[in-house]
Amino acid sequence: MEISPQVKVLEVQIKKCYVWTHIAHEQCATLVNSKCSRIKLLMIIVALAGVILAGVAVGTGNKAASIASLVSSVAVLAMSVYIKRYTLIGASQNHAQATSSIWNVHEKYLSLLTDMRAGIADVDEIRNTREKLQYDLHKAYRSSPETLTSVYDETTKTIKDMEKLPDCDEQFDKFLPENLRGNSGGDDYGLNGSH
Repeated sequence: MEISPQVKVLEVQIKKCYVWTHIAHEQCATLVNSKCSRIKLLMIIVALAGVILAGVAVGTGNKAASIASLVSSVAVLAMSVYIKRYTLIGASQNHAQATSSIWNVHEKYLSLLTDMRAGIADVDEIRNTREKLQYDLHKAYRSSPETLTSVYDETTKTIKDMEKLPDCDEQFDKFLPENLRGNSGGDDYGLNGSH
């Protein structure tokens, strides 16, 4: 099946949008959740050390153990304030919710790519659907928390690095289901079962 050059160009752009949708917020949720988990584990360890030191201080009258117990209590309090102040738990949940709401747009991109692969959609339909998806994605991002700068930068760098590779299309294909992979520049377009 011969694919028009217009559809080939649109497919590459839509694949890029497909890859971008929800990756950054998913990474933010993972990063924030991981940071929160590490702090909670550290809090448990420091609190346990404080309890042990308090027991030693009471049992032996050791002043150094008493002071160390007090320091560990202050450290646990500081970590608790940090978690509450920066609402790490809430931030993780907000990014997870953003990922969930963006997931619908992500799936619509996948459906559009499927329709393109099947030859069901013409160029005008593809453009109209792409514009609607961009609007829906913009709306979803507006109500989402900001992505962490480090995650945004990392995602941007990853995408730009993928675009520089001679097999750019193959790099984006790695994010697609197997039946939608394949060189969009070829005549096959994945319909003869060879993919």
